[in-house]
Amino acid sequence: MPFHFHFTEDIDAAQIQLFAKMVKCMLDDEFSMKNAQWVDCAMPQEVQNLQQLQDLCDSGQIGSYFQITTPRYEGLEYVSKRSQQIPNLDASLHLSALQPQFYAFKVDNIQMPYVALVDWLLASFVFINTELTNYFFNRAYEDGSFNWNDKYGPCFFDRERFSLVRDRIIGLEMQALHHGGYTSTMADTAKAILMSLLYQCGFLAFWCCLADIMTFPGCEEKEKEVLEKLSAYMLANYANVYVYNTVVENNPLEGGEVALQRGSAENTTRVKLYLTREDDSPVLLRLDLPHEGYPYVHLNIEENGNNNHIPLSGEAHGDEYDHVFDNLEKALLRYNFNVTEYVHSPVAQDKVIIKDMRYRTALLNYAPCSFYCLAFSDMGVDHEPECVTHPFIIHTRNTLIELLETDGYGKDELLSLDPPNLLEMAYKELINRYDKTVTEL
Repeated sequence: MPFHFHFTEDIDAAQIQLFAKMVKCMLDDEFSMKNAQWVDCAMPQEVQNLQQLQDLCDSGQIGSYFQITTPRYEGLEYVSKRSQQIPNLDASLHLSALQPQFYAFKVDNIQMPYVALVDWLLASFVFINTELTNYFFNRAYEDGSFNWNDKYGPCFFDRERFSLVRDRIIGLEMQALHHGGYTSTMADTAKAILMSLLYQCGFLAFWCCLADIMTFPGCEEKEKEVLEKLSAYMLANYANVYVYNTVVENNPLEGGEVALQRGSAENTTRVKLYLTREDDSPVLLRLDLPHEGYPYVHLNIEENGNNNHIPLSGEAHGDEYDHVFDNLEKALLRYNFNVTEYVHSPVAQDKVIIKDMRYRTALLNYAPCSFYCLAFSDMGVDHEPECVTHPFIIHTRNTLIELLETDGYGKDELLSLDPPNLLEMAYKELINRYDKTVTEL
């Protein structure tokens, strides 16, 4: 008989998966109690805390598989050792450890030294992406679907770009040591450089939640159908993107039980991802339930003025697909909570967030120019670096000036600013916009 864990609390799928990963990790002798601070895990009747769970796993009472029962789910079965049934715990630990850094950027209150932070973000990116890649790769190998031409990881490791990010942060650290501390322009330039890593980690955070739910043993067939198709499309079409915002709809689905009688304004969009590709084109991905005109669950993609619908299910006749995103929404709110907003997000609000994305994208692109200007000044070079006159940088500068003008800044003042001071002004406006955007949402 398998060992059976019983939960009296009606915990959601993401919590069940985290507990199962904890058990699997302990049985594989890969868990260290020093990582307990990153585990916010509900406990079953059989144990009261992580130490008791570790002792149980060490006792040999759990065999080749175990079961979990909650008020909602009966006898969920997990293979206990060396299995690709569910992702490993390590990615979840890194995701939990990232949450304070996501929040620190949101409120502009970064406490960690910038060099330590860039190393933290790089390590988290590499580790989470590697864990997810290994999971999808091994799963394809085990089920016989592996193809050398397919892509199995959410992102690629861009060694050159990541090395440049780290080198620039170290360069700013050396400038700060020379000046006796960070100036405000140095600090804001460092934060703008680090954003590029943070937003790519945001993409991986979404993937962690998606992988957890699509491998949940209690996943219903229609839910699994939708999430498998979503995963396959995302793997094939998106890599190394920057996720700026994730929004989970907090208003209930309206329009009755017949899906095709609903309009798109009746909260059929359940999740939104605001992102940019490496070419800076803004993309809005919407996870939509069936509604009039589109009788299936679909991924709605708004990009470059075009609107495409990618079917993720068969045709709906009633309400059979109404809850296919429920578990994913809860996972995003529980384990990606400092990236995800839980609000009502009408279509009109998209313009506000997309303008905010333009600010952030321009800051990311302008940060290297600001860095080189600061470096030239630190070395006593009496002319500007060549990047200042590069067409791409000129375009980025004009974008920042245009955005700041629409927020009430004078054009003459903006034109007079050198790159570090223009970046600083734009960064501070971005932080002000965050508070305003959250209030409007």
